Amino acid sequence: MVDLLNRIEDMKVRFDQSGELSSSDKSFIDSYYERILSKSFNRSSCNQCYRDAFIEIYIYVKQNGIKKMGKYILKREELIHIAGDPQVYTRANLTDDIAIKYLKKYPNAISKFESFPDKLDNENEDTISDITPVTVEDNEPKKKTFKKRKEPKSNEPIE
Repeated sequence: MVDLLNRIEDMKVRFDQSGELSSSDKSFIDSYYERILSKSFNRSSCNQCYRDAFIEIYIYVKQNGIKKMGKYILKREELIHIAGDPQVYTRANLTDDIAIKYLKKYPNAISKFESFPDKLDNENEDTISDITPVTVEDNEPKKKTFKKRKEPKSNEPIE
């Protein structure tokens, strides 16, 4: 987090001197805008949009500091839900603990994550490769079974 604060301060100095943001500054804004402010940034070629986004980031960080960012980040528009838990998790409210619990239960869901560490957590030495999805080949076609419907007698009322 200290590196992140230093990066923002360096950008501020460069911005104050030149009034412009470099391509690496714009890339930083693309990457961190949503993580810091918890709202989406609409990427565009508009320099004014990037300037405004940087000012928003700078003011927010000065007033509130930087919240701890998780290592597991869901892709945009993805939701996860753990059976038995009434909570639905999004990119904004997902914690690392919930992500680990979810991935251990649903290993095929690793594709829902934009970024994740190589190891699941410090306590457990499981790696992401230990939980990667396994495809099972099933060559037999599934047979549908139908319950035979009881036909009413001609004078019997239909229920």
